Formats: sequence, structure tokens, C-alpha cells
Amino acid sequence: MPADKAAGQHAPVPARWPGDVGIGGGVRSVDGHLSGAYLQSVTILDPYCAANEQNQKSMRKFIYSIIETASKVELVSITARELFDRDDRWKPFHEVQKELEITLSGLEVTCDVDVRQFKKARQFHDRTIDIVMIDESGVSTKFRYDLTGGIDHVMSKGRDTKVYRYEV
Repeated sequence: MPADKAAGQHAPVPARWPGDVGIGGGVRSVDGHLSGAYLQSVTILDPYCAANEQNQKSMRKFIYSIIETASKVELVSITARELFDRDDRWKPFHEVQKELEITLSGLEVTCDVDVRQFKKARQFHDRTIDIVMIDESGVSTKFRYDLTGGIDHVMSKGRDTKVYRYEV
């Protein structure tokens, strides 16, 4: 445990990356930190990451980028939700889940996908990535990345988003 936490002091202000997004921008805010690391788990909470084909492709590109950067990724867990049923693009949650599973198939990592029903996940709005990294001595550290836009914003050039990183 870091000395400031052991002494009961508040953690320092989190690192922050402004939104120079796209593969050369926002993803580098995350994956540059992970270069060569052993990742026990990557947990992605993004309600809209499975909303349509483009968002699902962005998720695949994002996960692929993490896999290519880290030395090993054990598990990726993704939680999304179906769109509101009055949205023209609405599909039942189980169909959306199956589509995302198919989109992510063939990646060199196990991807657990959970797409929630809109009516049971109305308050699910925040976009967060939690990554548990194991260092050479076997010590695990959990990093949280809060996104002001979703994975689709991070992976799209010209889309404005910010990434905040915390050690939790």
C-alpha cells in the first residue's frame, strides 16, 4: 500500500488526458501505460458499446489495441445495455449480446459479454474501464479509466472525449 494511503492521506489528484482522440490519441492514453504489462483483467462498462455495428467494431479495435500493447491479457469483461425500445435502432438485449460476441470472436482473449435490458439498467450511463495489472513481483494494481465519451469516441478521430486515470 502506498505510504500516503497507509497514513490516511488522500490520494493525489488523478492523472488526466485531454481529448486528442483516435488511435493516435485517446487509446495511447490507456495503452501507453500498459505497454508490455501482464493484465489479469480488463473490465469495460460502456452502455452504448454494443448499440450498433460501428460501436461494436470500435470495441473490437479497442480490445485488439490493448492485446497488442500488453504482454498478456487474461480476461476482458464487457457490460453494455440495449437501447431504449423507442429508438429506431432497438434490438432485444439477447440479440445485441450475440452480435457483440460474434464481433469479438477470434480475438486472442476470453471476452465475457453482458448486455443488460434497458428497463433494468436505466441508470447505467457512466463509461469506465478497470484494468488489473500484475507486476514482475506478483503485486496487483487496479487502474480505473473514466471516459467522458464511450469507446466509440476514443476510437474515432475527431470525436471529443477525455480520459481520467486513477489508481484504485
